[in-house]
Amino acid sequence: MQKSSRAEKEKVSKWQEPEHFGQINRIILRNYQILKRLYNETLTPVKNWQLSDEGFKFKFMTGIYRVNENIGIFICCEYGWHQLPDNRVRIYFVPPLFLTGLAIVAKDR
Repeated sequence: MQKSSRAEKEKVSKWQEPEHFGQINRIILRNYQILKRLYNETLTPVKNWQLSDEGFKFKFMTGIYRVNENIGIFICCEYGWHQLPDNRVRIYFVPPLFLTGLAIVAKDR
């Protein structure tokens, strides 16, 4: 077994992600799993408390898509949600190619 030098250990420790990065990634993954489980093709809204009871954290997302100035869809990987006025949320499936197209359009502006 080869022992690593102190310099090598320091180099490795510099490249490890901070602890909170892992926590954020776990929260986003959990949000994604909750959205995926509660998504329905009829786009029937779900109550906010249903998401909260599952452990959903509304402040964590991977992006925001603005349909217009009044409507924003918060994106979490391939699913998004739109907050309705009566404490309900409509969950959408957002195809990855759609998101790629948005990124290209935004870049070209």
